[in-house]
Amino acid sequence: FLGSKYLNYYFLIYLFFFINIFMFISRIIVINIHIAKKSQIDSVIEILSGLLNVILNFIMINYYGFIGAIYATFITYGMRFLMYDFFAKRYFHKFLISFKYYLQYFVFSGMVFTIGYLIQSMGVIQKIEIFVLIAIVFMIFVYFNLSQTKKHSLIQLLKRKIW
Repeated sequence: FLGSKYLNYYFLIYLFFFINIFMFISRIIVINIHIAKKSQIDSVIEILSGLLNVILNFIMINYYGFIGAIYATFITYGMRFLMYDFFAKRYFHKFLISFKYYLQYFVFSGMVFTIGYLIQSMGVIQKIEIFVLIAIVFMIFVYFNLSQTKKHSLIQLLKRKIW
């Protein structure tokens, strides 16, 4: 569709994809910082992220061209995410999202993105079947990440709705 010269840079879409995941999770985490009445930390992190991005862009664009800008943005948003996570856990003690959950989220998101790319040439019925399978796997993922109390509540709710 776009030509072979663009296919050489398809891998960059993965970086943009993960940049958006970093942005999404960071925006959720920052809510906890605001709840803890530490909004100034949000401002400091945003300023530090901006400075880091400018410095990395200056360095990496000189060496790698436009690809360097994408890598600089990826690194910046990754660091931003880590800073938000650190301060949310430090100042808002109810915030207990583990590294394991983040890792599972990134792996699952990456798998869905890759599957989406791989099934582009398939028929509509095959795509629907694959997305139903992905939805089932996602529900299993969510179920196993629930606490025992929430699992019990969910099962009770389903029993009332089904029977």
